[in-house]
Amino acid sequence: MARGYVSLVLGLAVCLGLHSLEAQDEINTDRPDLSSTVVPKGRLQVENGLAWTSDNGGATLDGIETVIRLGLITSGELRVGLPDYYGYWEHNATLGFTDFLLSWKQQFTRDSASFQLSVAPGLSLPTGSHGRTSGGIDPQLGVAWSKSIDSRWSTSGVQYAYYATGSGRHFLQGETVIAIERDLNRTTKAYIEYQGYYGHFGSAEMIELGASYKKGPNRQWDFLFGMGVDRGTAEVSVGAGFSFRMAGIWKRTRASRSDP
Repeated sequence: MARGYVSLVLGLAVCLGLHSLEAQDEINTDRPDLSSTVVPKGRLQVENGLAWTSDNGGATLDGIETVIRLGLITSGELRVGLPDYYGYWEHNATLGFTDFLLSWKQQFTRDSASFQLSVAPGLSLPTGSHGRTSGGIDPQLGVAWSKSIDSRWSTSGVQYAYYATGSGRHFLQGETVIAIERDLNRTTKAYIEYQGYYGHFGSAEMIELGASYKKGPNRQWDFLFGMGVDRGTAEVSVGAGFSFRMAGIWKRTRASRSDP
């Protein structure tokens, strides 16, 4: 099953990456965090990433992190998070595929509004490898917002809640993300953000710096560097990603949500 997922990701990357992408608005991704907007109706977007983390003598490699987003209605999208290969090396290596994620994201504000808000409920399904799967069906909820400050500066945040399985029981986990972003030019954006994790399975805090670069309206590269700010947090984390989207999956019959 895991090899099948990898083949699907590679097949999409080849087929869609070679497709002629024609869209007037620009790509907006959920990398590195859940965004407050959805993929336009009739478009398919594929977001991929790879991350490496050093943690108190150990090292983690996580990837390919792939999320497929399909705009089904003007204000909502279907999201599929494919299992990614996760490896942790310390004294003994722990390798395997993570669980499958199925979710929906609903946007509640117009694209033209200075304040954006969306909600994304989902389910994590126990399809992963032994030692990497939770072994249960785990519900989760993400609430994302963003606010334009001026033509270059903006702020955003995400609040996650997870019911993660452990020892046959569900435990509540939380994650808070707050970011400040600045457009450096038409194609490049930089950000700094705070990430806080807490709950039954422990807590951690990180500061992350990152940037994204858009190659045309439908392709984006992103890069990140994170550092833990409390004992027990991952010491250093680096990552990179590539996202693209395809227009014209089916004909759109109405204008964007910015129209009255």
